[in-house]
Amino acid sequence: MRFVSLIILLAASAITSSQCQRVDFYDPRTRGGALLNKSGSGGEPLNVIISGGSTPGVLTSTGFLDYARAVGMSRECLGLHKGDKQPANLGDGNGWVDEREVLRQHYHIPILGTCLETLVGGNHLRTYRQDGPDANSGALFLAVSQEEDLSEHHDIIPNGYNIGRYIR
Repeated sequence: MRFVSLIILLAASAITSSQCQRVDFYDPRTRGGALLNKSGSGGEPLNVIISGGSTPGVLTSTGFLDYARAVGMSRECLGLHKGDKQPANLGDGNGWVDEREVLRQHYHIPILGTCLETLVGGNHLRTYRQDGPDANSGALFLAVSQEEDLSEHHDIIPNGYNIGRYIR
């Protein structure tokens, strides 16, 4: 009986140990991927990484959306997206995969705030998840930037890839 108890204890210890050793992320560049997505302008940098070792709830689609809303971002205006998809290769074995979502600054105005961002510009981000068969960290890679208003065709403002990473 003691032997069976010891086996169960060792098995439980191994499971707990493996669950605690999550990988933050795998560098896409070392696995055939890139830290630029594919866009018409030569690619947007994947300039924010949310570690696969983060609180698991934040790494879910719902959890990340809740987090994004808390820092002033939300889904696009009335759920509409006019731009082209921008795929990224995270070196995880999935190849070039379209963004999961595009979120925009909501200016703390429920429902219509992202419509205002479409008109006046502001921060936006695209999300990608590193979850392929060759490198499954669960990390979220974000292309974050600040863009011009509609009259400037939503071009990225000067230094917008750095400015967009700061939450105001």
